[in-house]
Amino acid sequence: ERSTDGRPCLTINRIDAFLKQVENQQRQAGPAIQVLPVGDDADEETAEALQGLIRHIQSVSDGEIALDTAFNAAITHGKGYALVLPRYLDEASNEQELSIERVRNPFTVYIDPAATKPDLSDARYAFIVEDLSKEEYDALYPDSTAATMTDFHSIGDATQRVTWFPTGQVRIATYYALRTTTTQTRGTQARRVKKQDVLWQKINGLEVLEETVLPITRIPIVPCFGDEFDIDGQVDYRGMVRNSRDPQKMFNFWITAITEAIALAPKGKWLIEAGQIEGFEDFWKNSNRSNPAYLPWKGTDANGIATGIGAPTFNVAEPPIQAMAVAVKIADDNLKAVMQLYDPSLGERKSDQSGRAILALQQQGEIGNANYIDNLKRFLRSLGRLLIEMIPHYYDTPRVLRIIGKDDNPRQIMVHTGQPPEGLQPGPDGQPNPEALQALKQQHGIEQIYDLGVGRYDVTVTTGPNFVSKRQEAVSAMLEVAKVSPQTMPVWIDLLFKNSDWPGAMEIYERLKDTVAAQFQKHNGDGPDPAQLQ
Repeated sequence: ERSTDGRPCLTINRIDAFLKQVENQQRQAGPAIQVLPVGDDADEETAEALQGLIRHIQSVSDGEIALDTAFNAAITHGKGYALVLPRYLDEASNEQELSIERVRNPFTVYIDPAATKPDLSDARYAFIVEDLSKEEYDALYPDSTAATMTDFHSIGDATQRVTWFPTGQVRIATYYALRTTTTQTRGTQARRVKKQDVLWQKINGLEVLEETVLPITRIPIVPCFGDEFDIDGQVDYRGMVRNSRDPQKMFNFWITAITEAIALAPKGKWLIEAGQIEGFEDFWKNSNRSNPAYLPWKGTDANGIATGIGAPTFNVAEPPIQAMAVAVKIADDNLKAVMQLYDPSLGERKSDQSGRAILALQQQGEIGNANYIDNLKRFLRSLGRLLIEMIPHYYDTPRVLRIIGKDDNPRQIMVHTGQPPEGLQPGPDGQPNPEALQALKQQHGIEQIYDLGVGRYDVTVTTGPNFVSKRQEAVSAMLEVAKVSPQTMPVWIDLLFKNSDWPGAMEIYERLKDTVAAQFQKHNGDGPDPAQLQ
């Protein structure tokens, strides 16, 4: 109606600022997957190698984009997803690596509604659909039945045509199905053992286009949820936007009402007696559009006698916007209350607020939305467990990898899954030949060789500053210590340069470290020489 009548209908999007506040808080938190050994055959070094490999996978596949996309969808409308898929290193290679892929549109994902676990790891099937143009489809699958057809109207019923073959497009789906087989073990303690894998297919409603089997025990779709509600058996997921819709509508309504009231308010008018501006019409005609220095008028009649009427008066028309401004403030306060984000969290402050009060309100905003950050940690924990399960299957043959260590520095290692490189088969003592191991390390320029198929590992998620931020924090703390206790600097001066990022810092560290270590080496095995510490 407003569009038809030419009336304003404004939208001032306040919600996006609140969403960005929570989303950027997540990006600053820097959550990271940490691998922990939990089995007898597991060890810390292999756990660190797995953790570095996960960082490598995240880096080469731009996994942080998948994480940010899933979290943004979770806080916006309640659910987002990420995928873990194998891919070949290149067209000429038979080796595969894992990739963390984003799901740009969560509404294209359909997961088994009977799944009950928080990470949906018990789902039996799932679909991810996408629409391709006829040209794209023909290029990808030139030998398929649909590619050779010129008319889709003969396919099935009307529902199938509309669903799978919308006008000018072909809909394909990635189909995942969990398969379980049961085998009977032999021996003194015979028992039935279940073996699971996942069937992966590309389908188009008519045929199977591609097919393979993933040697894992769960569908490789990882959900990131907002708030979860069970309403009469129907699960509903919500983000921050759902409850803020009505306050946002109120805000838009009253902003529009104020704008319209001011725009339609009549301009002030001069009240003039007949004949008062005779001869001065041009002055008064433009008085509302210009800023004249004076406005002349006639105070006498034709006979020169004073009329006694007085000067013309200006009738001011003030639109009644005060009440509407109060309504705007109420709507804005409702938005902040629903979002659990108040002025200090949005960068605003009042002059009469103390620093402690501002900090308390900022912490209140962080606590009010901490559930979304916590759900992200669950998402990452589920993602990490999926990666730990998939890595031994896809990094099985010996290969050299450049992983990212805890200090964000690259390391070169070799990994395999129960198939050591030629010449490194374990001897009678269970260990490989030391000379052959050293020769292989030198040949490939690697630090260590890890068997990823041995031991059980689990993951946890840590949040906080990344390693670079921690190094900067360390330098700042060291400089503060130097101010209050400069006599201790010779003990740790090399560490100051080690944690610095400016050019030449590492060269100075390399020169100092041996000197400092030699100067403060243990004295007779009982500690530093007291004379050196004076």
